Amino acid sequence: MVVKGRVYPDGEKIPDVLPPKYMPANSKEVPQGQNCSNCEYGKNEGQYCELFDAKVRPTYWCAKWEPNDDRKITMEDIEKWAGSDETIHKYRERYGDNYKSKIDEVKGKMLSFKDYAKK
Repeated sequence: MVVKGRVYPDGEKIPDVLPPKYMPANSKEVPQGQNCSNCEYGKNEGQYCELFDAKVRPTYWCAKWEPNDDRKITMEDIEKWAGSDETIHKYRERYGDNYKSKIDEVKGKMLSFKDYAKK
């Protein structure tokens, strides 16, 4: 049986609802460290996307997602994210004993963005 449309390397069909820029996280076009398991819409360890109501793979990335411009991210938001049980759990699973340094690395990147509110 031939699967029509976009497919993963193993032949499974990529859901049509996912945007055209849904691509492997190791593609040249993907910013470093961006994958579906990092997104706030990912559920079940990054296996499901609530935004698109579709099964996803954590080794892929969705260029369609954009932050909500109605609200500025504050330093407090970043600190809260970095210290949350959910973040620590995800990073501990992914990076083992090195999880703290990875969280600090991402936190540093977040703080380097010009558009967050410094309040």
